[in-house]
Amino acid sequence: VAEEDSAPAAPQQSKADVDVELMSLSVCPIDSEIAPQIGLDPNASGVLITRSRRTPSRLLSHNVNAHDAELQTGDVIERFAGIQIRTPADLERATSRTREGERALVEVVRKSSDGQLQRVLIVWQRANGAAI
Repeated sequence: VAEEDSAPAAPQQSKADVDVELMSLSVCPIDSEIAPQIGLDPNASGVLITRSRRTPSRLLSHNVNAHDAELQTGDVIERFAGIQIRTPADLERATSRTREGERALVEVVRKSSDGQLQRVLIVWQRANGAAI
């Protein structure tokens, strides 16, 4: 099953996606137009994952199934290692501060299979070696 088949569809946006290479993601900022489309308050902040390339070796999980432990298209990243994320640049800066092999807690909002929003905590680990 292709990843896009199991992940919620991202809303249409006019902003260009920004690649966050260390996390193998493309993201766009949440704004007052996008937030309501995904069930968030219009004043919500964070970045929406518009494309996620699976990187299971970099995502570690405790007490959740493997699929839930991955960052997914449609997730909204609100915090990374305790740093509030409002823009793709915030996420780039936060990930670049991690060292090879270091782990960071990522706080996301995601729609569950029944359409309810839920907060998910994911442990992300920076890969050793060059970014993919």
